[in-house]
Formats: sequence, C-alpha cells, structure tokens
Amino acid sequence: MDASQHFKVGNKEVVKVLQLDAIRGHIDLSKRRVTAEERETCKRRYKKTKLVRQILDAVSEKVSIDREILYLYINLHPHPTAI
Repeated sequence: MDASQHFKVGNKEVVKVLQLDAIRGHIDLSKRRVTAEERETCKRRYKKTKLVRQILDAVSEKVSIDREILYLYINLHPHPTAI
C-alpha cells in the first residue's frame, strides 16, 4: 500500500517500525500500535531536540562557525530536515 494514502508530506507522525526490507526498499509502519504514552514521549523528545537545534543554529551563526562543524564538535548529527 502506498504511504501517500495514509500520510501527508511534511506532517510529523509517530509510528512504530514493524519490519524493514532493505532488499525491496520497504518499511512496514503502524500508527495503531503506538501507545498514547509512547506518542507523548516522542512528541516531548521531538520538541526538546528541535529547541536544542535552534539554539545551536543561533550559536553557529553568532560565532560564524559552520553548523555542521559545530554539531560534530559537540557530537551531534545534523537533522536531515535542518535548513
């Protein structure tokens, strides 16, 4: 089944990974198997991570250090959607 039938591009959804098939390039996901507690934990963690990244982006701009170098310096990896 096509993921576009269940998800909108750009929306953030909490899902559980059920199975990975690297050969076929398929990922089986479930929204129903995520408990309310897991969903809230994930949302809180996402918000905290987003705040930390915003602070680091501001620091990198203020001290004129490339964001990626700053992330590596403090042992973080840039988020794929970071601009």
